Order: sequence, then C-alpha cells, then structure tokens
Amino acid sequence: MSQKEFKDHRRRGVLFYIALLALLLAPIANFSHAANPAPEISITIPSSHTIGNYTFIHGNVSVDVNITGNFTYADFYLDGQFISQFNQSDNIVNENGTNYTYTTYHYFWDTFYTGEGPHIVKVEAHYPSGEVSLSKTYYVDNHVPVASIQVNNSGILKGVQELNITVKDPFYSISSGIWKVNLYIDNDKVYNHTLTEISSFYAFPYIWDTEKYRDGHHNITVQVWDNAGNEANYIFTYLVDNHPPSVAIISNLYLKGIATLNVSVSDNVSGIGKVQFFIDGNLTYTAYHYPYLFIWNTENYTDGKHLISVIVYDKAGNKNSASVYVIVDNTPPVIKLLSPKPSGNGTLSGNVEIKIKGTDDVTGMASIKLYIDNYFVANGTNSIDYEWNTTRYFNGLHRLTIIASDKIGNVAMYDYNFTIYNRPHPPTLTITSPENNTLFGTNVVKVKWTSTGPLEYYEIKVDNTQYIKTMNESYQVSLADGNHTFYVKAVFKGGKTITKEVMFRIDTTPPEILELLGSYHFIKPGTINFTVKDASPIQVFIYVAQGNQWVLYNQGNSTHWTIKIDKQGNYQFKIVAVDEVQNTQERVIQVSYSIPPPPQREKVRGSPFMHLLLYPMLMLILAIIAVVVLMRQLKKKKRKRESEESLSPKERAVLDEIMAYIGENEGAKRGDVIKDVSNRMGITEDEVGVMLDFAKDHYLVNERVDTDGVIRVYPLEKLQGTLQTEEAPSGEEGGKKKHLLKRR
Repeated sequence: MSQKEFKDHRRRGVLFYIALLALLLAPIANFSHAANPAPEISITIPSSHTIGNYTFIHGNVSVDVNITGNFTYADFYLDGQFISQFNQSDNIVNENGTNYTYTTYHYFWDTFYTGEGPHIVKVEAHYPSGEVSLSKTYYVDNHVPVASIQVNNSGILKGVQELNITVKDPFYSISSGIWKVNLYIDNDKVYNHTLTEISSFYAFPYIWDTEKYRDGHHNITVQVWDNAGNEANYIFTYLVDNHPPSVAIISNLYLKGIATLNVSVSDNVSGIGKVQFFIDGNLTYTAYHYPYLFIWNTENYTDGKHLISVIVYDKAGNKNSASVYVIVDNTPPVIKLLSPKPSGNGTLSGNVEIKIKGTDDVTGMASIKLYIDNYFVANGTNSIDYEWNTTRYFNGLHRLTIIASDKIGNVAMYDYNFTIYNRPHPPTLTITSPENNTLFGTNVVKVKWTSTGPLEYYEIKVDNTQYIKTMNESYQVSLADGNHTFYVKAVFKGGKTITKEVMFRIDTTPPEILELLGSYHFIKPGTINFTVKDASPIQVFIYVAQGNQWVLYNQGNSTHWTIKIDKQGNYQFKIVAVDEVQNTQERVIQVSYSIPPPPQREKVRGSPFMHLLLYPMLMLILAIIAVVVLMRQLKKKKRKRESEESLSPKERAVLDEIMAYIGENEGAKRGDVIKDVSNRMGITEDEVGVMLDFAKDHYLVNERVDTDGVIRVYPLEKLQGTLQTEEAPSGEEGGKKKHLLKRR
C-alpha cells in the first residue's frame, strides 16, 4: 500500500468515526436543548415617554436591562457599538412554582454626548444552547420648547384682555413635539392641557379679566413640556392699571395775551401717557411729556368766556377729564373825564371838581389812578371824585394823567392839559385832625391836613424821626404808648415853607390793680386794701356775686380802695378798672370769713410736787425782771442829771428860753422855735437847734409830725411834775439848776 493510499484510508476512517460519534451524541444534544430554554430580555428607560410608535428621551438617562433565565453572558450595544458585557447574577425568583434566575443591568447614558435623533439599544444574551437578542429604538430630543404671549398693549393691561399663548418645540435633528402646557397667574394655575398626538406647535387664547386683580405688576407663567420630558418655564410680567389718572386744571380766571395753561396730573401705576387740550371743544394741543402745559395765544380768540377742557390718558389707556371756564380780555378799559370838560376853553381856578369814570365790559375795572403833574393824588375802582385845590399850584399849564387797569391787567392811560390862574394869596397850612392833646386808645393814629397856595410837596415826621416827602394830605402811623408829636411841613413853589405840629398821647395799657391777692381768709373782721394805677383818669367798679349775677357793690374814681369784711361767710368780688380810653382790667378774688372755735384747755399732767413749785418759781422770775427794769431807770436818770450839770451858763440860758417858748406856744413848728429863740437871744439857729435836740434827747420835749409833714414841738407834762419835787443845790449855780428843773 502506498503512502497516498494510506493517508486516504486514514482520512476516511476519521470521517467514519466522526459521523458515528455524531449519531451517538445527537440524542444527548436534543435533551440538553430542551432542558436549557432561551432567556427573556427586556429593555426599559424609566424617564422615557412613548407616544404612538415613538419613545422619546432627553438628558442623562438610565437604561435598565432585565434578563430572566439562565445565560452565560450578555453583550450591551448602542448604535451597533459594543459598550459592555455582563454575566448572570444569583438572583432567584419564583413564578408559578418555578424558580427563575433574574439578572438586572443598568447603563447610564449621556444623550448630550451621543446627539439628538434615533438611537438603537441592543442586548445579546448567550446561553448553552445558543444566543438571543433584543433591540429598541429611542429618539433623543434635548432642546426645550419655547413659549410666547401676545396682547393688545405692550406690558400694560386694563379691563378684559385676550392673552394669545403660543408654544413650539423647535426642530433640529428631531422634534419630539409638545406634551403638556400649564398657565399660571401669580402662582395660581388657571389653565392646563395635555396633547395626545405629536405636534411641534400648540396655540391657545386665555381671557384675563384684570379688574379682578389689584393694580400693579403681575407674573404670567407658561409651563411647557415636550414628549422627551424637556421642561421650560417662561415668566411674562405685565402691569395692570384699571384706575384713571387724576387731573386738575391750574389757570387764572382771567387771561390775556400769551397765557400758560398748566394741569396737575398724576397716575401712581402706569404713569401718564398723554394730555390733550381742548379750547371750546376743539382739540388744540397734545402734550406727551412733563411738564404738561399749553402755551395759548389768547389774542387769536375773541374776548369773553371760553371753555378749556383737558383729557388725560395713562399708559394703560385709562382716561380722565376736567374742564374750566376762563375769561379772555385783551381790550383795555375805557376812561371818561366827566369834569372838568377836556374840550372846555378858559382857565381853572379855586377848587375844581374832577370826576372820572371807567368801564370794562369783560373782566371789570380793577383801579383808576389820578396824577397831577406826575404826582399821584387819588385813586378808585370804577370812578374818582376829587376836589382839586388849584390855589396850591402855580399859574400856568398843568397836566392831568389818568391810568386805568382792568382785572386782567390791561392798562389805558389818558393825558389832559389845563391852564390854572388864581390871584396871588399867601399860602396856608392847617392840621385838621386830630386836635391838639388828644388821647387815643389805639396805637394807630391818622393825621390829616390841608393847605392853600402853590404847593411843591409836603414833608412829615413823627417825634425825632427824619422827614419824608409826600403829596398826600393824610398819614397813618403806628406808635407805642406815650406822648408824641407829628410835624407837617408844606414846601411851596418859590421856596416858602410852613411847619405845623400836633401833640397827642397814646394809651393802650389797661389799668394796674396792685396789692391784691387771689384769695383771702379771715378769722376776725378785717379789710382788703388795694390800689389802682394808670396814666389817665380811671373809674373803678366793685361787684359782689349774688347767685349767678354780679351786683354793684361800690364805684368811684379813687386810686386807693378798701373792702370791709365784718360778716361771716364766703364772698366773691370782681374789681373792674376802666381808664379814660376804655382800657379795662378785671380781677376776681375769693374771700372767706369764719371764726374758729376756741381751743379746749388741756389738763396739766404731772406730779403734785411740780404743781407746788410752779407758782413760787414764777413769782421769783417776775421779781428779777422788776429789779432789772428799776436799775435801768435809775441809771438813766443819773446820766440825765450828770448831763444837765455839765451844761455851761450860756447853754442853760438857751435851754431855759426854749422851754419857756414851748410852754407859751405849745405845738409850735420846730423851725419857728429855732428862728424865734435865735432872734431873742442873738445867737445862731444852729446853736438853738443843738439845744433843742438836747431837750428832746433828755425827755424835756416831744416832737410829732402832723398830716402835712410838719414837725411840731410839745412839752412833756409828766416829766415836769416829777422833777419839781427835787431839792435844788445852794448858791447861784444851784438857782439855775432849780430854774431848769422847774422848766422840766
């Protein structure tokens, strides 16, 4: 057998044995496949949303793979790309009495990385008898839907508004479509809708009654989801304003020329949008910005009444209006000189009556002023009646100027020329009021004067102030209390001057009630004394209260008053003091008079021994006091005697003469005593005064002051009687002492 044949024979033998082995193993293989069924695979993504035949996902998702049954291993694929492999777990579940192996696998999928569009997730599970696989398609959409709202006004709403809401799911590589829409107003849900079909566009209207909400800002929130689960919240803020603005027209009643019409407008919510101005119902001007005013040329309109209306709108469209009537007057008043006649011939002299009348048919007259030679002399509202004393002006041509104005300020001026001729007379100046030495009870005094002759001007002053010029013939001045002098100087043409003055007194101070308390309480009869003081004569009235009335108790013009209280009771007195110009002062006092009960004597408590010692001790104290008083009297008499013994013969003679004079003229004036004794003895009055003081100091005479304030001298009779019994010394000196003692 050749080698080739040997190899063919061996190959056929191997094939035979292989076929034989296959035949032997076939029943075993069929038994093994029946004992190991194919595992079951499920793939889920919890966050996915399926609508129709499409399942949508977005963002980071978890792919959950569950395999029920036995397998050797499993492969996980994404878009055909192997991702990972996992094996069977040991979890055993029992289902209908049969135990199964349960395996879970999780894959975290970042869809932003893989991109949008369809993606295939596949799982292959390998088991002893073969392999099984499952594939699912997921659609990735990572773009959020968008929303918009359209209204009739941009951001500011009022009344019932229709909100047109539109939501879209933008299409890039895929659009999952709109799933759900919610609508909120200030966190309150007012609308919701869920779509059942895939649609990338959804629009709906919402009727919002803003009057059910407060004025101010409100948030409209559109909450939307697409089918992939992308969520978006869009907040739209709108300002609600359902209240009209306030408006008021600020204008004068009378207008002329170029007038400014102002309005006061305000709106605290949306603000002012525009202000429209109407004249007599016609729209004339619209103001869009502050300040809201209108410059009106009234000269383009007729004189008379016109209606001004204003309509103001806020930015929400609310409006308010105001109207006012005004009077346009661009025509000056009309003046008529009734007297003297402007067209009259001849000259004026003496006192000339000037009569002027003004009229204004629209706003009325405001004032008329009269000037003579450019000096103001009189004024009025509708007319002037003025007596022109032409003698105060020089002879010749003079000009009258009349200036009239109406209530709006239109002015008319008229000039008239007149000739004056008066026979020459010396000028005069007279103060007509007040009279000299007039008493005023007010601080305001008006002085009037008049003059004749060619007056240039007046100069006036009060007290020591500076002169001031004027052409008026009266002057009102406010002064303090006291005496005042008012001076008037008339300066005439040619340089002649005349000065007059008037004195008066002002008293606005009420009388003073002095030394008077508010209340008094007496326990025995007494008096209430008071004084009334004022710069002018006064009248005093004293009233006593009786029930609810005041009854006159006393009256008079004295300044010192006494009220006697001699009856027990409670009294109320009112004192009213009135001066010459009726300045009044009042005081009310409360008076009570009640005698208290006598106090009860308390019994002296103590031991009987104290009662026995009390009386002797009291007697001893009185005896000591009597001895002290007696000793002082003796010392005093001794000093007097020693002083008299020390007198010189001249002094003794003067003393005797004084005592003799007083004995003959008891109660004589001190001055008369000194003068008469001085003349009798030929000595000075000072020497007599010294000896008279000596006599008074040694109780020989007594001096008293009478009611007129005069000092009068009287002898002391008691001392004279006691001293006559004293024994006189011997000799000549003793005789003088005896004579002196008798005088004493």
